[in-house]
Amino acid sequence: MEPGQFTAKVDLLDASGKPLGSAITEAWTLDDLPWLGNQLGISNKVQPPWTPIVSKGTTLEVWGRTLELGGGFGLPQQSPCWHCSSHPC
Repeated sequence: MEPGQFTAKVDLLDASGKPLGSAITEAWTLDDLPWLGNQLGISNKVQPPWTPIVSKGTTLEVWGRTLELGGGFGLPQQSPCWHCSSHPC
């Protein structure tokens, strides 16, 4: 959106399209923000300290932990402890 002053109008209609009511917001201002509309910081690269997800069949390796997916739904077979790597919860 370009910077400027805006309002929003909302119309409430029933199933047949008959108006039931409407409202208009008070005007609000969208300032000229330097990060709007630019490509700064957009990247397909995984940024440190994170590491890419490694996929091997139905196994995902994320941050030193392994998730085994199954059951046909893409859900983990067990819920790993994220605060310890010694055993699943």
